[in-house]
Amino acid sequence: ARSSQGSRSGYQAAALATAALVLRRNRATASTSTALRAVEPEVVDTEEGDVLDGFSDMRPYGGYAQPPARIFEGTDEIDLSKKEARPAGSSEEGTYFWKMTQDKRFIEVIIPVDDSVEAKDVIYRIGEDPEDPNRGPTLELGYRFKGEDDKMEENLIIDGQILNAVRREESFWILDEMVGVKVIILTLSRPRMRRQRHDPILRRKTEEERIEPQTWDALLVEDREKPKVTHKVFMDIELEGKPAGRMEFGLFGDLLPKTVDNFRGLCNGEYTDEEGKTKEAAFCYKGSKFAQIMGQHIISAGNAGKDLELLEFSPEELEEFYEFFKDFEAQPRAVGKVKKGWVVRWGGDLGLGEDIFGTPREEGQATDIDSNGELKQVAEIMGKLVEKGEGAKMWFYKPEWEKGCDVKGGTFQAEGFKVPHMKKGMLTMDRHETQDYQGSVFFITLKEFPQMDNRWVCFGEILSGMELLEKIEDEYEGRAKMVSIADCGDLSLEDED
Repeated sequence: ARSSQGSRSGYQAAALATAALVLRRNRATASTSTALRAVEPEVVDTEEGDVLDGFSDMRPYGGYAQPPARIFEGTDEIDLSKKEARPAGSSEEGTYFWKMTQDKRFIEVIIPVDDSVEAKDVIYRIGEDPEDPNRGPTLELGYRFKGEDDKMEENLIIDGQILNAVRREESFWILDEMVGVKVIILTLSRPRMRRQRHDPILRRKTEEERIEPQTWDALLVEDREKPKVTHKVFMDIELEGKPAGRMEFGLFGDLLPKTVDNFRGLCNGEYTDEEGKTKEAAFCYKGSKFAQIMGQHIISAGNAGKDLELLEFSPEELEEFYEFFKDFEAQPRAVGKVKKGWVVRWGGDLGLGEDIFGTPREEGQATDIDSNGELKQVAEIMGKLVEKGEGAKMWFYKPEWEKGCDVKGGTFQAEGFKVPHMKKGMLTMDRHETQDYQGSVFFITLKEFPQMDNRWVCFGEILSGMELLEKIEDEYEGRAKMVSIADCGDLSLEDED
């Protein structure tokens, strides 16, 4: 990246090689011969507030602090022995390149510069932390050069807001030379907490570091790609049986066509098969209730009801199942019409009664499989039904349908994790991570949610109705069944709210 009046093309090819080499190097063996670190940046008063500018002293930088014994990102431990894909990218013009380090503690940015650039020419201004705790400070990084009439000019190669929060006091730059190209290497330190875990049995302590989960799909807020909305759907919401308003969602059909077509079919109640014929969907969201509302977390809806079934047993079938059920040590297996993994629920001929807190149970309510007392109660009731010799009707939970069903009545695999859960109001499919299937159950995020990235398929966003969404979050947490979808369907992209 030469000064603004020079050609960049020769340096772009070299920068690619530089980025590949620098980002693969081991942080512990960083070069110390020519690398210099910026220390004690100057505080400059600007119209936008104080910013850190450049440096006031330079000293050799002799490598990085030894990482702790165990590193976690959120709750997931980072295995440093495994080489896995890490977030990376570059500017649109190819003037800088960035990548997360293998230990995920840092973001490294490589900026190829002209050979004439010296440390005193480097511009490094990093602003104050913004009010939004998810976002990072503003950043200006580049160098000064002599322009026309020998006047000093600035070439800012990076100029914007860092996408995610960083530890600005621990972030720094060095001027180095790699593969014959002079580069500025910026290291951004990610938010993390270090602690010691004590093991009283082995009488030892282990140092751990926990990194705050973040989504790095770009270096700067301004560089973040916005998925194109190709379709719109609406949901008319009722609260406690009364009309409350409409939410409209934009769907990213170019990126996730299968997921979007399935969701549209579940909204419309029909879909088009492979032969181009219109068919009735196996399930439609119209008339369904929300399943869960967790403030500052997610809203869950779209259960097709296939996960609960009322089975009718003949006297012989009931006795066979009872003999299996009363043995609490028995391993799960299929028994007659009850498939392996199905779980008996309250209701039907088992009755309801009250739970341990004195709260009346509901039809189809889960039995506490971790409580021998409650299981014995179910077994006693079942034994009496066997003695009567009339058979019985009992509810069963079928976990294979816990994610609902698609328009055809089955399930389908995740199509891809191309869109991050970048803000409140993102639309994403619930997914069985181990077996990789999804159906009709969906989430609406109530915050930016990087922990969901690369695990659940985000395929849309709320376009209008945010006030209604916030009302549901604020007033109906723990009362999801009071919220229902009265109507839903397609909208054209031109339709107004």
